Amino acid sequence: MARVTLICGLSVALLCVAGCDVFTKPGERVSRAERLIEQGAYSEALVELNVALEKIPNDPRAELALARASLQLGSADAATHALEVAAAGGVDKATVAELRARVLLLEGKFDALLAATDAASSIIAPPQRELLRLRALVALARLDEAIELARQLRAVDAAAAPAAVALAECYARLGNAEGALSILDATVQAHPQAAEAWLARGRLLQVAGRFSEAEQSWRNASGIAGGQLSLIQQLNAAAARADLQLARNDVAATRATHEEMLRLAPDSALASLLGARLMLADGKASEAVAALQGLITRNAGINEVRFALASAELAAGNPEQALNQAAQLAQENPRADNLKVAADILREIPERKKDTVEYWLAAAGAHVALGQPFMARAAMKTAGELAPDSPLPIAGLAQLELRTGNPAEAQRIATSMAAKQPRDANALALLAESYRAQKQYSEAAATLERLWGLAPSAATALALARARQEGKLGNEAEALKSWVTLHPEDFKMRGAYADALRQAGQNREAIVEFEVLLAAMPQSVPVLNNLAWLYYLEKDPKALPTARNAWQLAPHVPNVADTYGWLLLESGATQEGRNVLESAYHDGGIADPEIRYHYAAALAKSGQGAQATTELATLLAEVPEFPSRTAAQELAASLK
Repeated sequence: MARVTLICGLSVALLCVAGCDVFTKPGERVSRAERLIEQGAYSEALVELNVALEKIPNDPRAELALARASLQLGSADAATHALEVAAAGGVDKATVAELRARVLLLEGKFDALLAATDAASSIIAPPQRELLRLRALVALARLDEAIELARQLRAVDAAAAPAAVALAECYARLGNAEGALSILDATVQAHPQAAEAWLARGRLLQVAGRFSEAEQSWRNASGIAGGQLSLIQQLNAAAARADLQLARNDVAATRATHEEMLRLAPDSALASLLGARLMLADGKASEAVAALQGLITRNAGINEVRFALASAELAAGNPEQALNQAAQLAQENPRADNLKVAADILREIPERKKDTVEYWLAAAGAHVALGQPFMARAAMKTAGELAPDSPLPIAGLAQLELRTGNPAEAQRIATSMAAKQPRDANALALLAESYRAQKQYSEAAATLERLWGLAPSAATALALARARQEGKLGNEAEALKSWVTLHPEDFKMRGAYADALRQAGQNREAIVEFEVLLAAMPQSVPVLNNLAWLYYLEKDPKALPTARNAWQLAPHVPNVADTYGWLLLESGATQEGRNVLESAYHDGGIADPEIRYHYAAALAKSGQGAQATTELATLLAEVPEFPSRTAAQELAASLK
C-alpha cells in the first residue's frame, strides 16, 4: 500500500474507504482509477491503484495509470518506477516514451527533454512530442525557437491551446505583456475548456492590476482542472485567489478557498500557510506564530512562510523576532527591496510606544512590505482609532484599498476626506486615482484639475495627462506643457511632454521638444530614436543619420534597430535594411507586431516573397489590432 510517497500525503480515511470495498475486482478498480484521473481526483485514483496492484502485481495497465496519477501529484520517482514496470509488461512504447518525457519535464531536465523529443529519433507521437519540446524550449529561454514552434502548433487543433499558452509566456518574457494577454483572451474564447490558458491569463491579469478579472480567471481554471492541471497547479491557482481575497479583506471567501485547498491536499504546505494567515486575520497572532514555526520546520525553503511568520511575530508583539526573519530574508534576497524596507522599519519600531499612531503606521508599512496587506489594514485601523482626527491613517487606508483592488472603497474614504478638507492634496490625489481605477476618467481629470489649481506638481501633471489620454478626453499635453514652462530644466517632464505631443500626432511640436532634450542629452538613445522617427514622418533628411546614431549606441534594442532598419529600407538600402530588421526581429521583435511587419516588408522587398507571405499570414492571424495592420494586409494581398 505504501508504494509511493507524495507531497500531499493520503488520509487514513481514504485508505479505509478503499479497503472496505473488498468485493470490487482489480480490473474495475483500475477502470475507476482512470476515470478519477480524468476528473482530477489523483489521490483517490492512487488509492484505487495501490489496492488493485495488491491483487494483480505489476499489471501493465494499472502501472501506466499509476504513472499518470503520480505525475499529476508531482512524484517523479513513483512515476519512473511505474513506467519501468509498465514497459516491461509490454505497454505501447510511444506512450511510455511520452510519459518518461513528462517525468523529465517535472524534474526540470530540459536538455534531456529536448533530446527525447528530437523528431529524428523520438517515437513520441505528434503533436505531444512537439508540445513537450516547446515546453523545454520555453524553460531554457530559447524564445525565438519556442515562438516559431508555437506558431506552427497553433494550426493543429489538438495543440492549439497549449501552444498559445507557451506563445503568450514567450511574449510576456520579451516584454509584450499586452500581446500575451491578447493571445490568451482569444484562446479562452476559442477553447473555454483550456484550464492552463485560464491559469496563465489569471497571472497576467494579476500583474496588470486587474484583480477581480484575475480571480475569475483562476476560478474558471479550477472549475475545469480535472485531468488537465496537476495538483500543484490547482493548489497554486487556489492560493493565488486566496491571496487576492485576503488582501481585500474578504475573509469569508478566503475560508471557502481554504476549504477547497484542504479537499485537494489536506497536508500541503500551501493549505497550511493559508490556514495560519487566516488565524492572523482572526486576531490569533500567537496561534499563527506557532503554526508557522511548525510549518517552517517541514518546509524551510518556502519564503512565503517566513514572510508570514515575520508578520505574525510583529502582530504578536515580538518585533525583534520579526526583524530576525526579515533581515535574514533580505540577506538571502539582496534584490528584494521590499524586504530591505521591512527590515529597516522593524529596526526602528522598538523605539516607538505601542499606543501611538506612529507605531501602528510603522507596523502597517512593515506588514505591506512583508506581503500581508490584510494585517496592514488592521494596523491602520488601530492607528485611526488612536487618532481619529489624523489624516495619515485614513490616507494610508485609502492607498491600501487602491493597491489591493478596492477602488470603490478607496473612493469612499477619499470622498469623506475631501469633504472634510476640500483643499487637502492627498485626498484629491487619492480620489482622482480611485476614479481612474474605475475608468471614470472625466471625474478623475476634473479632480486632478482642482488639485492642479491648488498645488501644481509634476506628479499631478503626469496623472492629468494620463487620465485625459486613457479617457480620450483630448488636451493630454496641456498640464505637462504648463509644468515645463515653469520648470524648463526638468528634462524628465520635458520628455513626457514631448512624448505626449508625439502620441497626439503633433509631430512638429514634438520635434522642437526632443531637440531641446537632445541638446542637453546628446547620447540619449530614446531621444534619438523618437526624434529620428518624427523626422521620418515629417520627411526631414536628418531622419536616417539620427536613427543611425541611436542604433550605434544600442544596436540590440529591438525598437531602435527597427527604426534604423526601416529608414534604411525606405531610403533604398534594401539589403542593409533587411539585415538590421532581421537583427531587430531576433533580438525580441519576434513578439512585436510592428517589427514583424517591417521585417516581412524587408523580406518582400529583397525578393523573399514566400517567407514574407508566411510571416504576414501568421502575424495577421495572431494579432487582431496593431497600427500597421492595414499596411500589412495590403502587402500580403500584393504578394499573392
